[in-house]
Amino acid sequence: PLAVRIAGNRLASRPQWSVAWLVDLLRDERRRLTVLTAGDLGVRSAFEVSYRQLDPVIARVFRRASLIPGTDFAPALVAVVAGIDEETASTALEELVEAGLLLTLGDRYQFHDLVRLYAKERLDAEEPQTRRTAAHERMIGWLLLRTRQAGVMFEPDAGRADSPFDAGRPDSPFDAGRADSPFDDDRAAAYWLDRESGNWLAALRDAARRGRHTEVVAVARALHWYSDANSHRHPWDEIFSLGVAAARAAGSPRDEAVLLNCLGWARYFCQDRNVDGLAALARALELARRIGDRREQAWALTYTAAILVRTGRAGTAVDHSRRAVGLFREIGYALGEQSAASAQGGALAALGRFAEAAELHRGVLAFHGRGAGLSRTGAAVARAGAMMSLGAALAGMGQLRDAADQYARARRVFHRCGATFSEANAVHRYGLALASLGEAHAAAEALRAALDLYAALSCPWWEAQTLSALAALAGAASDPAAARLLRQRALDRCGELDAPQVRTLRATLRRELAGS
Repeated sequence: PLAVRIAGNRLASRPQWSVAWLVDLLRDERRRLTVLTAGDLGVRSAFEVSYRQLDPVIARVFRRASLIPGTDFAPALVAVVAGIDEETASTALEELVEAGLLLTLGDRYQFHDLVRLYAKERLDAEEPQTRRTAAHERMIGWLLLRTRQAGVMFEPDAGRADSPFDAGRPDSPFDAGRADSPFDDDRAAAYWLDRESGNWLAALRDAARRGRHTEVVAVARALHWYSDANSHRHPWDEIFSLGVAAARAAGSPRDEAVLLNCLGWARYFCQDRNVDGLAALARALELARRIGDRREQAWALTYTAAILVRTGRAGTAVDHSRRAVGLFREIGYALGEQSAASAQGGALAALGRFAEAAELHRGVLAFHGRGAGLSRTGAAVARAGAMMSLGAALAGMGQLRDAADQYARARRVFHRCGATFSEANAVHRYGLALASLGEAHAAAEALRAALDLYAALSCPWWEAQTLSALAALAGAASDPAAARLLRQRALDRCGELDAPQVRTLRATLRRELAGS
């Protein structure tokens, strides 16, 4: 490649330069194309030959595409930033591929890093600041609107004022409703959100930096139900943190309470940061009480109950979840009531009251079997979540085969919905149930599948638990070397995580390693 050849020439002709010195020069994007010039060889001049042959509209597409923040993009976004229609954008992008100035990724496009720098140079040189700013603003606004429209597709019918599922809901921030959405359904919306995540997330950060508080709040709130079905796919802690800060800056305590609850969920469920999750939820509860918002009080109590179960305080969790059930019932919010009932079932199971827990979870499963006003994906994920909870209660009652069946059913649903973390949880629990049934080979196979899924998502705590379970199977199979290796890997994955259950597992692993 030309750039590598030039870099080599510069080093060969300047023996006093170290490789590190050249790397430091290349780090500065403003000078990179100039540094990559040696004699009559130059990366910039090579690009110049192709660029000067472009039609004016195609040249504008090339320049303006450098404003797109993500690593790849589709014609629709290029059309917005270039100020042309999508068909013209598609034709221009193909011409740029033919000219060697763009790369293709299926039906999407990508700059080589050096070509992007050249396109940005041409944009700065050939278009006045007013046009560049207008194109950038148009792109950011479009991305925020489209993200909000996609998120609304996951909002339950409960989000509508006339819905019996959501009586007592406060205001709604969504001026981009389903009727105006470019998406046919929630799956189409999810597809767009996944593929454009590098662009819409950058747009959200840009809007937050520049004080577009109302838009940031609206986007963060619109993504709530999408995040529920895609818990480990995007940086929800950051997204909801931006929303909280924007709500506070905008002076909207109700939005702040909503997004603090979302933030608490993101921290404990997505990142296993239980202490930080509790702190956000405590702030949400205090704020919701101050403004008299019973809905957000109930959500804060529900999420707090889930963390209390995780941290060994199930008795307190039962009290929190019961209070949440009562608040949701008072305002006639059936969907919230069932969520709190599920948390209550988890707390009862943690106390060994498995029959009571199973009864609650059967009720939740029946509720979600009726759809409950959720989107198609949301309803499926909720049903599978209820299957998981019911399976745990059945396992506690010694009904291991029935529990394994619930986990297997849940796994299939999560897989179809693309809910990878939840799928990993289902496979994990299925493997544990099989191990308890004495089906060691099938159990190990399931646990290895769960481990692969957790590793792909970078979930160290869950990897550690799965490795520990595999170590137990290896030990039972009289393979001490494999068991020791697996325990050491589990201990490594515990890392610096700090929670009661992590400390317990860490101590157990160290004791087992010392005795092996």
